[in-house]
Amino acid sequence: MKILDEFYNGNISASDRPASYYMELNEITSLLNKNREKLLAGLTDEQKHLYCQIERFFCERKKIDDRYAFLAGYRLGVQMTSESLADEN
Repeated sequence: MKILDEFYNGNISASDRPASYYMELNEITSLLNKNREKLLAGLTDEQKHLYCQIERFFCERKKIDDRYAFLAGYRLGVQMTSESLADEN
């Protein structure tokens, strides 16, 4: 159970990501922000309000999707671990 000990002791983070992830994320975020600014500059106040509402709804949906994806991945990992331990006996 070495990996669990490492995780418990804080030596492993469940959210560790490679540097390339952050580079790619920063690039996409930069492009997204530039295009958002261009779009908002041409909208009326009412359209900006509607756009912001839509953006909030997308964020809420992403949170729900992320939670279910995490749970599905965790369940799969537990099933795989359970099966592999059962095969050892």
